[in-house]
Amino acid sequence: MTPTEIREAIKAGDQKVFRDLVTEFRPLVYRVAARFFQSHDDCDDLTQDVFVEIWRSIPHYRGDAALSTWIYRITVNKALNLVKKRKRFVFTSLFSSEAGGLEQASGGDEPFRGLLRSEGARLIDAALARLPDSQRTAFILTQAEGLSQREAAEVMNITESSLESLLHRARTNLRKRLKDYYYQA
Repeated sequence: MTPTEIREAIKAGDQKVFRDLVTEFRPLVYRVAARFFQSHDDCDDLTQDVFVEIWRSIPHYRGDAALSTWIYRITVNKALNLVKKRKRFVFTSLFSSEAGGLEQASGGDEPFRGLLRSEGARLIDAALARLPDSQRTAFILTQAEGLSQREAAEVMNITESSLESLLHRARTNLRKRLKDYYYQA
């Protein structure tokens, strides 16, 4: 089905089409939620909230952006709103298996290297948590989620040049915050 056909079927109350949409996009929504929150309950709640919002908002989906981009946007906005509401930020490691992370600390034959990687992951997580929301979101979408700059810009509803600027500032801020650790190692 095309996104327009999906929208029209859901608008008409077709629950099977909506269930199919949930089945297809639930892993993506949960993975993004896990980038922002450590608790399975928080990730489940956010995932459910996203799909309730999709059910409510699908009549307004114009199809200007890909359906996945629209769902990313709803997910990121809901996550950031929850973060602001709580007035604190709990950041799940980009390196954790729960978030589908980039790398995990390894044990085995190299316990010291595994320890250094896990320490580095904690420092990176702490530095990311201190970035402004827009920089952190741009970084997560492009570096952790693997979206292209064009896709990430669409999700964030900004221009590609604005996204590039956010990424540049995020990298600069991360370098500053991590400078002492990495120059010592």
